Amino acid sequence: PHPWSAANILGHTVWGAAFVRVLGDQPMAYTASTLVLGYLGGAALYLWLRQVGTGRALALFAAGCLLANPIYLALSVTFMTDVPYAAVQTLALLLLGTALASGRPLLAAAGWVVAVIALSWRQVALAIPLAMAVARLVTAPRRVAVLGLAILPVLAFLVLQRGYEASLAAAGITPLQFNFIAEEIGQLDHQSGGRIDVG
Repeated sequence: PHPWSAANILGHTVWGAAFVRVLGDQPMAYTASTLVLGYLGGAALYLWLRQVGTGRALALFAAGCLLANPIYLALSVTFMTDVPYAAVQTLALLLLGTALASGRPLLAAAGWVVAVIALSWRQVALAIPLAMAVARLVTAPRRVAVLGLAILPVLAFLVLQRGYEASLAAAGITPLQFNFIAEEIGQLDHQSGGRIDVG
């Protein structure tokens, strides 16, 4: 990872490399990789809204609003993690939400695979198993087995994240801003004679 990277970016790197392999190492390859996921995010939002009963016109309008959002649109032509992560997270929640409503285990498995891919993009993907845990507890009877099924993915994601962090540390390549906390910034600022801009 880049020394100043704060996100996990493993999935981002692999995704970008696939486009570079096809289109060559040029800026357009990186832009195309983000654009493809940006459009996929819009499609996933449309399908998710349709799945929960939203009318076709309103779902299409909502997906259009996402795709035309100035921030989403501007970041779609960069190689930053914002749009790709949002798209992968939306796809994961579409699959997991549909699986929860329909009781289809293969769809749930696909959703968890996509959620792990989202975690390989950004640490905030830890919110996916938390959201699914809440959804499961709200929609299912409160039994020990249901509680276990709700908590297990949260624990698995925490283990995966800690394992990734440990692998970076073992290889000596933990980026400077990875999981940065304010106290560490203050220490570095003091050591640098106040030259770090934290604003």
